[in-house]
Amino acid sequence: GAPTPAAPRGTVLLVEEEQHVRALLGKYLAEQGYETLEARNSEEALQRCKAHKAPPISLMICDLLLSEMNGIELARRARSHHPDMKTLYLSAHSESSMIYRGIPLTDISFLPKPFKLKELISAVNELLSRAKKQT
Repeated sequence: GAPTPAAPRGTVLLVEEEQHVRALLGKYLAEQGYETLEARNSEEALQRCKAHKAPPISLMICDLLLSEMNGIELARRARSHHPDMKTLYLSAHSESSMIYRGIPLTDISFLPKPFKLKELISAVNELLSRAKKQT
């Protein structure tokens, strides 16, 4: 028979300015067993972080370049509410243009756009399994 739905594999905060992209990714993450919170910008993302107490948000997926602040700054602020939260950055810009803009790319998990949904999920799974090993 069909497997019984397991407990969520983790809580993911998805920050995406384009509504149709956010809806598609959110639906896909939920199908993969993740509890998904969605935000359309960094301000909304920080409100979600503040409001969501338990279980802690394990991962934030966001664009490196958001309109109000870059993703790295957003992640830094979001971690004041969820200190163990990992971040997966998405970007249509090349790594060299990020470095040119002064965005440090060391020690960050980065997925270039466009990507396939299964590439997103394998990046998410890898980040979260690494996080489990560290605790």
